[in-house]
Amino acid sequence: TWLRGPRYKSAGRLVLLPARTARSRLWASITGIRLFMSVIKRTCAERPPILATNFARMTSLATSFGLGLQLTNIIKDVADDRRRGHNYLPRQLCLAAGIEPQDVQDGRYLRESREVVNALVDKAQGHLGDALEYITCIPRRQRGIRAFCLTSLFFAVKTLRLTEQDDTVLDPTKKVKITRAEVGRTIVTTRLIASSNLLVKAYFRRLAGAAWWQRYLTTRT
Repeated sequence: TWLRGPRYKSAGRLVLLPARTARSRLWASITGIRLFMSVIKRTCAERPPILATNFARMTSLATSFGLGLQLTNIIKDVADDRRRGHNYLPRQLCLAAGIEPQDVQDGRYLRESREVVNALVDKAQGHLGDALEYITCIPRRQRGIRAFCLTSLFFAVKTLRLTEQDDTVLDPTKKVKITRAEVGRTIVTTRLIASSNLLVKAYFRRLAGAAWWQRYLTTRT
């Protein structure tokens, strides 16, 4: 697994964070998200009854869903956090790029810093693919629950796409964020398509782009 309790010893899928405050923040967020996912699963299980196979699938994907959302938050706030004196980027990813966490955004290491961000985006994309699978397991009659989950997913997908395309993501004077107009369009679209797995996946494909979508398909075969 990616995380085992609050220690984060393995780099198998995540990596060691450099400070206790970073570990505490990340673990608290994941714990809260896992609790939220548990509530969602119970709601779906009660009305209407959810298929046992879908329930098992949701259980296996819940943590990954939460990780995808939390990683997206870390990525979009990397410049903001650094300006405040914090760095939540995994240390082992930084070391793999040949720098220390404190070197991120240093003008001498912008290429390496971008490499770290790109590696984290790659991990987040994999987890958000799991999030899509999780949501499509929710009974289609539970349109409100599906729409609620999808809104968070689509916002995260859009944010990651902006991060990929924005060369100023490491600029402390900039902030990666989707516009109010995009927020409104996403909410309206999500409400319209929430009950259809076909349309949900089509919209995810449109937002994610061809490369991400192809990766998603590859991991499902």
